[in-house]
Amino acid sequence: MEQRIKREEAIKKLRALFRQKGYSSNFSIGSHNSVLLADLDKCLKTFLQGYDAGKYQDGSFELKTGMPYDSKIYCHFYLKFDEQQGFKIEKMQVSSTRTHKMQTYEIHNNSEILGSQAVYSLFPKPKPWEDIMKGKFRL
Repeated sequence: MEQRIKREEAIKKLRALFRQKGYSSNFSIGSHNSVLLADLDKCLKTFLQGYDAGKYQDGSFELKTGMPYDSKIYCHFYLKFDEQQGFKIEKMQVSSTRTHKMQTYEIHNNSEILGSQAVYSLFPKPKPWEDIMKGKFRL
């Protein structure tokens, strides 16, 4: 019972952190074979079920989410779960399918993750005339 309360508290803390930083889109968890796309609570509860079943023996897993206002930018969060400390974000990887660039950040404290607005500023915005110059504009 106490273990379940600690786990619920860990989920609540991580959910509050992601909302505070502006990550409100759906998250995905899993490998290439089976991917679960759902809200953060459901993804974390699915991870904990797999953790109890022995699927994630070292407690490491990856969460992926898209940005709310730009479907071409993705954030990958590499997390580790510990019964005593809860969820710890170890690394954050930001990538853009438009520019094909990727940036990785080592995270020492969970609150160090970049906010969603800061992620937008990492990648250049497309200019309105770029489509015309590339021949993609049609009347």
